[in-house]
This record gives sequence, structure tokens and C-alpha cells, in this order.
Amino acid sequence: MSALAEAHIAAQERIRRRTATAVGTAWTRLPAYDRANVPAFLASAVPIVAAGQRQSAATTNAFLARAVGRAPMALDVAAVTGAGVRNGTAPVEVYQRPFVTVWTALKAGTRFEDAVAAGLARATGSAAMDVQLTMRSTLTDIGSRDDLILGFERVPDGDACDFCVLVAGQRYTTADLMPVHNHCGCGVDIITAENRGDFTGKTGNDLSMPAAVSIAEHGEL
Repeated sequence: MSALAEAHIAAQERIRRRTATAVGTAWTRLPAYDRANVPAFLASAVPIVAAGQRQSAATTNAFLARAVGRAPMALDVAAVTGAGVRNGTAPVEVYQRPFVTVWTALKAGTRFEDAVAAGLARATGSAAMDVQLTMRSTLTDIGSRDDLILGFERVPDGDACDFCVLVAGQRYTTADLMPVHNHCGCGVDIITAENRGDFTGKTGNDLSMPAAVSIAEHGEL
């Protein structure tokens, strides 16, 4: 892993953590978790996540620029944030789901405190995922427009799960999306014509190394 990729992974982790923490604070400050409380939470959570996503996009844009030695490119922020990274699903829908989690748990007989905790986990998990999705979409968007970028190599973070460790080193063309999952913190190294010889592991050193596991498609993510 290059020092630049390591720095980008660390920066993205800070953005995810701050965003998720702020959303969690908005959740825990609610006086109740009834339908009447949904608008107040959305009014806080949606702008918090949008700000985190914008920061993620800017950080990733700067990372790519430095990796190939040019200025950051123009970026359609709407395309890499909000509904743009969830196949058209609006953030207001995404951040109502923690309430549904609470109501469903209560209906099943779960203790109130545990139901609220489950809602909190869903809210903060969604916030972290949205930041990660913005990072991934920014990589794909800029990579598809920058002829200097040939592809990416997946780099796991320090707390990588078994899946991410297994597919560490997976190479993707700029047209491919790196598979992600809840709590994923993977980043990438940038493959260019100058450093392509450093990315070994397959005869011909191409950019289509097959995944070691099957990937399930998610209609939204």
C-alpha cells in the first residue's frame, strides 16, 4: 500500500466516524421514536450526511489528483452523493428506516432500550455507508474521465473483515465498482501507465483479476 493510499484511507475513516457520530447524537437526542419524531431527525441527519459525503468527495478528488500529478477535476457532486449513490433512493427514505427498525423490534416484543439501540445502529451504519459509497462513486466517476487512471487496486484498512482481506489486491478497471459492505473501510491504490508494472499477480498484468468469492448485487447500493 502506498503512503498516499494509506493517508486517504485514514482520512475517509475520520469522515465516516465524524458523520456517523453526529447522526448518532441526533438520534439519541430525540425525545421519542414515534412517527411525530421522524421530521426532526431527518432535518438533522440528512444535512449531516450530505456534508460528510461532500467532504468525502472532495478528499477523494484531491487524492486522485495528487496520485496522478494534476489539479482536482470538476465533479458533479449530486451524482456522487445522496440518491446518486443509492440508485435513486432519496436520503429522506434511507433515514426513516431506523424508526422502522425500532417499531418492528417493539412489535416483536423487544425491550424498548434494545429496539432504540438497534435503530441507532442502523442510522449510524447508514451514515458511514453513505460516506463510503460517495468515495467509491467519486473514484469511478473521475476514473472514467481521466485517461491517466487505468484502474484501481483494492487496499484493506487496518480493521478489514475476512472478506476484504480475502479480496485484498483485487484490481478493477475504472468502469467497475469496488464491492462494499456495511462498515467497509477499504481504499485503493491508483494504477497508471507509469506504475502498472508494480501491480503483479496475473499473467500479462491485466486489470481484470477475478474475485476469489462471488459478489451479491444489491439493488440500492
